[in-house]
Formats: sequence, structure tokens, C-alpha cells
Amino acid sequence: MKKKIPTKSCNQKVFTQENFFETIQMLKNVNLWGFKGYDASHYLYNTVLEYMLLGRGDSFKLRGIISNFCFNSSMFFLKGKANNKIVLFKSRKYLMRKDMTEILNRFSNKISDVTVLKDELYHRSISFFFFFRIPYVLQWFFALKHAGFDMKLIGLFLYDAMSTFRFLDYLKKNESKFAKSKAFIVLNDEYCDENIFVQFGKKLKIPTATLQHGNYAKTIPDNNLRHLMHIFENLTADKIFMWGDYHKEIAISCGVAPERIESVGIPKYIDVEVPLKVKKKGIIGLLLDGCSKINYHSNIQMINICKLFCKKNNYKYIVKLHPNDRENKYSSYYESECYVKTVERDMAIYDFASMVELCIMSKSSVYMELLFLGIPVFRFHNNCEKDIFEGLNDFKFSSYEEMEELIREMYFDRKKYISDFAQVREYCCGKGNIRANYERAINELR
Repeated sequence: MKKKIPTKSCNQKVFTQENFFETIQMLKNVNLWGFKGYDASHYLYNTVLEYMLLGRGDSFKLRGIISNFCFNSSMFFLKGKANNKIVLFKSRKYLMRKDMTEILNRFSNKISDVTVLKDELYHRSISFFFFFRIPYVLQWFFALKHAGFDMKLIGLFLYDAMSTFRFLDYLKKNESKFAKSKAFIVLNDEYCDENIFVQFGKKLKIPTATLQHGNYAKTIPDNNLRHLMHIFENLTADKIFMWGDYHKEIAISCGVAPERIESVGIPKYIDVEVPLKVKKKGIIGLLLDGCSKINYHSNIQMINICKLFCKKNNYKYIVKLHPNDRENKYSSYYESECYVKTVERDMAIYDFASMVELCIMSKSSVYMELLFLGIPVFRFHNNCEKDIFEGLNDFKFSSYEEMEELIREMYFDRKKYISDFAQVREYCCGKGNIRANYERAINELR
């Protein structure tokens, strides 16, 4: 007997990367109870992005929604008063990323008049919050169903809407505490909770700003959805604080109004002394990209080039994995003759850079950080891919021979190298005192 092949109904919409903007437009017409006056196409924007780009809905189960409905593990805490203060929101989304937490901590500790609003994890407990709001959740389900979304997307929307609604409920109940704030600042208002915080600030007519959390690529490295228009379009804050003019120009090319952008430097390095003075001769720092399918092959190419250089020039190398990589998939490619060790995933870039003479890497935004710290850094680009740092006239190589030539030029023509490095560093990382830049930009918020 022939196996019946399941088919899509001719009326059933298929949600793929090709109709991303159409999907977002559908959200604009959805009204969810409890979110009156808040644009779902913004606070649920990243839900769509993760569904289409990362396949987030593939393993999503109904029990996830039930768990979020019945239990709560989040507690919002305002550290101090918000009157005439800059309120920085620290989302729990970043608790597992030490590098992101480092940015927020540095900003809150070094910039004047900052009060922190934390979303903290605590002991998971039964919550009756939604038991008294069952009609809300039912309305959300039927509104999304009526709009034409499939069940996977509806499930993700419900899950994220529940978490966001808890936060919005806290903000509304404590509106009087925030009414006279000087500004609201988030790390990345692309995400649900940070975006709702920005929208809440706009309702109170409080100036809002988003920091830059990493590299904004100029091209699509592996022909997927993560293109600049998909990122910048959802940055709804009044101001976008960029690291340097390189990213400012990218934002403008993607349609962001120039007056919304300030080049102010990397907040992680406010008051950090540069360039680094502690360097170990004969040690190369190899930083690998997150282990997607395409990055896996590029990482192996980088490892092989680094090994060959070390063997020929009597160098050793140490490895740092991407923070999101939970296991080392490359250990079989290392070679004991020149390989020293793999450092902890969450080791600070500053500490890693102090252990090496120079660095080799590819697509990570850490490239900009190493430039700022004054570390010689050489960027591998696989010619089979589009260049994620397109338009940057820097220290790029695609083969062993090209890398060897770049390093040779660094040592034998120091004057030219220092001049070229300084130009690239200022273009990518900004100029002037970072703390002064941020305080000026915040004071100018209107």
C-alpha cells in the first residue's frame, strides 16, 4: 500500500525567510489584550527572526507554553530611584553571556547617574499571574490564529508574549517610579523585553537609546536572513549608540536617519587603559567563530593556516571558542607540537589578548575589540563567502601565503603598519574619551 504523502492546504500559509516582511506586516494588524498601544510587529519581531533563521520552532513543545503559564522564575528589581536618572535595563537574556553582562556592568558602573533595572532569575515557583488572565491568553491565541499564523509560530508568540506581558505589567504598576527618568537605555532593543521597555519609555515621553551589542554585518555571510535591514529596522529607540563611523555608515546605508546615530566607542572599554602592555612573544591567539555549518569549515581552515605558520616560524598558539559553543568540536585538528591550550569560553577578551603577541580570527565582533586594545589582529576571509566586514580596508587574508605576507609587513615596515592600524582602529572603534562621549550623547538626548 502506498504511503500517503502529507500536503499543505492550498489556503495554509507557509512562513519562510522569503516572506519575512509579509509576516511582520501581519503582526502590525494584530491586537493583543493587555498590549494596547504597543506594536506587536516590534516586540515580537525577534520571535519571527529566530523562527525563520535559527529554526527555533522546530523543537518547541506545548509544555513550554504550559510551563511559562504556570511557573515564574523572573523577578524585576529597580536598584535605587529612577527620578532624574538614566535607567539601564539588564535583561536576564544576557545572564549566560559573560561578554554581554560585561558591557552592561561597565556602562552602569562608569557612567554618571545610572540606575539599573534588573530582570533576575530566582527559584522557579508556581505563579498565579496567568490563572487570573486566562481570557487574555485565549484572546491572544484566537487573534493570532485569525491573522493566519501557523501553530508553531503561534506557540512561540504565546510563549514570548507571556514573558513580555509580565514585564509590561510590572512597568505599568510602577509607572510613577519611572515617570521622571532622564533616559531609558537597553543593550539591544531588537529583543522582546528590551523593545517593550523602549516603547514604554516613548509612551512616558522619556528619551530612549540602544547600545551596540556586536558587529552589524554589511552583507549576508551565508545567504541567510540575518541582513542589516532585518536588524536596524527593529531598533526603535530614539538614538543608536554605535562604536565607530564604520557601523554608523552601515546603518545609514540601511535607511537609518543619520541624526539617530552617535559614534561613541565600545562601552565595554570605558576607562580601560590601552594599548595593552602585557604581551607574550611567540604566542598566537586563535579565536574561532560560533559553530554553524559554514563556520565549522572556515574554523578548520583557520586552524590549518595557523598550525602551518606556527610550524614554519617557531610559534605556539592558544585557542578561544565562541561563548555559545558548549563543546570543543575541533580538538582533533589541533597539533600537540605547537598547540598550547584552549582557554575558558567566557574568558574576557582583555585577559585573552594579554596572553598573546597577535591574534587570528574571522567573523566575530571581537575583531573590533582587539583593534581597540591595540593587539595586532589578522582576519581570515573565506573567498567562498561574502565578506561580513565588506568595505573595510584592513588586515584580511584568505590563504597561508597572504597571512604570512601581512605579518612580515607588520614587522619589516612598522611605520606603515602603525599608520594603517591607527586608521582602521579609529574608523571601527571611534575616537576620543569613551566615557565623555557617552555622557555627552546621553545629555543631548531629547
